[in-house]
Amino acid sequence: MLLKLILLIYALFHLNHEDFFEIFLFLRYHAHSQTQWRTIDAHLPEHRRDIRHRSRTYWVDRARRLGEAPLELVETIFDSDDVLHQLRKVQAVVKHLEGFPRKRACNAARRAIHYGCLNYQGVKSILSKGLDLEPLQGEEESRDWARHSRHSRNPTQQALAFMMRGGNDDSR
Repeated sequence: MLLKLILLIYALFHLNHEDFFEIFLFLRYHAHSQTQWRTIDAHLPEHRRDIRHRSRTYWVDRARRLGEAPLELVETIFDSDDVLHQLRKVQAVVKHLEGFPRKRACNAARRAIHYGCLNYQGVKSILSKGLDLEPLQGEEESRDWARHSRHSRNPTQQALAFMMRGGNDDSR
């Protein structure tokens, strides 16, 4: 109580009226709520307000807004360990994915699931290196004709171009 009185006197003499009133309301609120702690969203820094939400459904809903792959990644992280609560990992991953376009976030989440990368650092690495822009193994464009050839052109196109030139190789 003495500390609150000292703060109030300091605020009265050294701060302008708006700051004094804000501190007065803060101290008055806390003086009447000694039995139970409450968090007032306005007192938290902007970048920390979302982290106070500790329910699984809140973070699953935020991941659902990003797409199916981020939702699957969040559920995989939550289900990865029965003993430990994976909330901090999920909070970090979802907040990081929200800073990117939806397509990149979905691609990064799919790649993280594919390689079993279930932490913030792995997802951050995927996005910072641009790996989400590359196709996953098995998702590459099928080019059967180029699998064993030395040329980048389709052999039938090569033969057709040769025939259009007249079938004659004297042009070299």
